[in-house]
Amino acid sequence: MPLKIHTFLLICGMILLDACSETARQGDNRTASATETEVETKLPPDFMPFYERFHADSGFQMTHIIWPLKGLPDQADPQVIMEDHFYHQKDNWRIHHELVDPDGEFDHYFAIVDDKLIVERIETVATNLAMERRFAKMEGDWYLIYYSGMNPMKKLKAD
Repeated sequence: MPLKIHTFLLICGMILLDACSETARQGDNRTASATETEVETKLPPDFMPFYERFHADSGFQMTHIIWPLKGLPDQADPQVIMEDHFYHQKDNWRIHHELVDPDGEFDHYFAIVDDKLIVERIETVATNLAMERRFAKMEGDWYLIYYSGMNPMKKLKAD
C-alpha cells in the first residue's frame, strides 16, 4: 500500500510541477508580448500601417525604398563588411514579406531612435545571425533607407 501512495504522490507532484512551469512559461510569453506591445504603442502612429502595407503590397514596397539601398547582402564577405560600400539594386531586389515565426526561432525588435527613424532587428535565437532594416520618415512618408541581410551581428538582447 505505501508504494502505491508514494507512486501516486510522485505522479501528482510531477503534474503539479509541470503545471507550475507551464504557468511560468506563459507568464514569460505575456511579458514579452506586453513589451512588444509597449514598443508598438510608442512607435509613431503612422508607422505600423506603413509597415503592414510595405509587406503586403510589392509595388508600394518598391516605391518606398531609397535606391540604391545601402546595406549588406546575406552572408556578406568580411571584406564587403569592412569596406561598408554595398548597395542593393532595384533590379535584383527580393520583395520582403512580414516575418512569420510559429516556432519562435527569432527575436524581433523595433528601436525607436526618434519619431522619424526606426531600426528593426530580427535575430535568430540559436545563433548570432541577425537582419537589420532602418526606416526613415522623409517628406511625410516612411522609406526603407538601409537593409542588412542575415549576417553575424552582436545580439541586442542578452540571453
